[in-house]
Amino acid sequence: MTLPRSPATLALIVSLLQPPVAVATNLMNHQGFLTRADGTPVEGLHQLAFSFHETASTQTVIWGPQVFNAVPVLAGHYAVILGTTDTAGRSLETVPETGERYLSIRVDDEEMLPRLSIGALTTASTPPPSGDQTPAGLIAAYVGGQIPEGWLDCDGSLIPEGNRYDRLRAITGRKLPDLRGLFLRGLGQNADPMFRYEGDAGRNPLEVQQDAVQRHVHVMEDYTFSENAGNGGRAWGHLGQSDIDNAPASPFLHDTRATGGEETRPKNAGVHWMIKY
Repeated sequence: MTLPRSPATLALIVSLLQPPVAVATNLMNHQGFLTRADGTPVEGLHQLAFSFHETASTQTVIWGPQVFNAVPVLAGHYAVILGTTDTAGRSLETVPETGERYLSIRVDDEEMLPRLSIGALTTASTPPPSGDQTPAGLIAAYVGGQIPEGWLDCDGSLIPEGNRYDRLRAITGRKLPDLRGLFLRGLGQNADPMFRYEGDAGRNPLEVQQDAVQRHVHVMEDYTFSENAGNGGRAWGHLGQSDIDNAPASPFLHDTRATGGEETRPKNAGVHWMIKY
C-alpha cells in the first residue's frame, strides 16, 4: 500500500487520558488516525515506526525508531504505547525533556509528512508544575464567567505557546478539543445490556459520534377495498386512495407527517467544558 506524502494523509490524535497506573513510567500512550490521499480510512495490519527528531526535517534521530510490525488499523484508527525501547534499547527516559520535539511516523517504511510538533517531550513520569497533582487532560464542566487559571476552554482553538502548556500539548497535539454543543459519553461496554452499544467498542477518546434515533416502528392500521374487486381499478383506504390493480384487502402504504424540532436531545443545562493543562 502506498500512502502519498501530503499533510492530508495523516491526522494525529494523542489520547486525552494519561497512561494507566499499571503502565510503567516513561511511556506514551499514542493514538492516531490514518487516511489515504482521497480521505478514505486505512484498514488492515501495517508496520508502523516512530522516532523523535529535534526539527521537522533533520534526519538525526533523538530517539527511535520503535517498530511495530503488525499494528491493526481499524477504520483508520490505531493505538500503540511508545517508549518501551527503541531499536537501540533506549527508553524515552533518555530523551531530554526540554526543547521542541517532532514525531516521525513511518507507515510500511514510508514517512508521513509533515512531522508532528509536540513541544517538549512529556511522559507519564513528568510531574505537574507547582505541586498541582491534577492530571493534564482532565475535562470538567464549569459555569463561571471566566475559565479559571490552570484550565483552558474546550473550543477547538490552538493551545497557547509556552512551557506551561507542554503537558497538555503532549496529550492533545497543537489544538484543544472542540466540545461546544456536545455531550460527553463514557467509553467502554457497560455491564448492563440496556446501556451497552456495541458500536462504542472501538471508539477513541474525543471521537465524535453523530446523532441517531434508535430503530423502531410505528403501527398504523388501514384497510382497502377495490372499486372493481379482482378486476383492477382504484384501491381505497380510510386515509386515501391509489390507482393500482388491486384486490380486496391488499396492502396500502402511507407516510406519517413530519413532526418535532431541529434535533433530538434530552433535557439539558448548558455548561462550559474546560480541560486541565
